[in-house]
Amino acid sequence: MTFPTTTPKPVPLPARATKLARSSIAPSTKRVYESALRKLQNWLTEHQAQLDYPTLATYLADLFDQGRSPATCSLIVAALEYQAKISAQASPIGRATKSVLAGISREGKERGRGQSDALTYENVIKVLSTCTRQRTHAKKKESFIGAYRRGIVDKAIVALAFMASLRRSEISALEWRDTTPGEDGNLLIQVRQSKTNQEGKEQDYRLLTGECASALDELREFRETFEWLNETDKVIGLNGQNINRRLQAVCRAAGLWTKKLTSHSGRIGLASELTQRGAEITETALAGGWKSTAMVIHYSRKAQVQRGAVARYF
Repeated sequence: MTFPTTTPKPVPLPARATKLARSSIAPSTKRVYESALRKLQNWLTEHQAQLDYPTLATYLADLFDQGRSPATCSLIVAALEYQAKISAQASPIGRATKSVLAGISREGKERGRGQSDALTYENVIKVLSTCTRQRTHAKKKESFIGAYRRGIVDKAIVALAFMASLRRSEISALEWRDTTPGEDGNLLIQVRQSKTNQEGKEQDYRLLTGECASALDELREFRETFEWLNETDKVIGLNGQNINRRLQAVCRAAGLWTKKLTSHSGRIGLASELTQRGAEITETALAGGWKSTAMVIHYSRKAQVQRGAVARYF
C-alpha cells in the first residue's frame, strides 16, 4: 500500500530485500499494521488529502476525538514507520506527530482496555478442573466426547498461558517438538520465537509442573491414541484470536469471568504469584521469558507492596 506524500521518496529496496524486510515482524503484527494503514488510506481518500506532517497530526487528532485510546493512535505511527522502512515511501512522521501523540497519551490516559486482570494459580486449578464439563448452548447440550475433546485443548491453553507464561501468538505457534519431558513429571517448553525474540536468536525455555504439565500430557496422549500426531504438528492448532476466546469462555464457564480477563492474564498472574511466593525479580523474568525486569515489576507491583517493607516491619 502506498500513500501520496509531499516529501521526496527514497530509493526503493530490491524486491528480494523487501520480502525479507517484511519477514522481520510477526504475521499477526503485520495484519494489525495493514489494517491500520487501510483505515488511514480510506480517511485520506475521503478527505482528498495527501499524507504529510500536518495531515498525519490532523488524522491522529481525529482518531482521538472519536474516542480512540492512545494505544490505537500510536499504532498507526508504528505502522507508518515500518512501512517507510520497507518501501520507497518517505516517512511522514515528524516532531509534530510526536508532540500530538504525547498530548493524546496525557489527555487519554484513562481510555482503552487497560491492563488485563491477573489469573491466579488458585483460579487456574479451578478452571482446569472444570474444562471438560459439558456445556449447554442455545440449541443443544454438548456430548460427553465433544466436551472432552474441547476441554483437553482448553486445559492446555490455560496451562500454557499461565505457567509457561506464553502469549497467545506463542501458544498458536507451539509445536509438539517444542515440548520435552523433564524430571518428576515436569514438562520443558521451548519458545523458538516470541515478540521480543522474533529472530529466534536467544534460547527461551519455560517449565510446566503439576496439573499444568498433566494438561499437556493428557492432550498428547489423546492425539497419539485417537489421531495422527507428528512432532511438527501444532499443539493447539488455533490462531491467537480463537485462543483468547477459548480461554475467556472456559473462565466464564468456571465462574471467573471479568471484562479484563484475557489470554495475557496468565503472564500477569504468573509474575504476581511468583512475587508473592518470594521469587526474585530476575528469577521471575527468566521463568516468564521477560527480557526486561521492568515489565515484571509493572505486573507484580501489587504483590510487591503486599510483601514489601511495611508488611515485613509492621
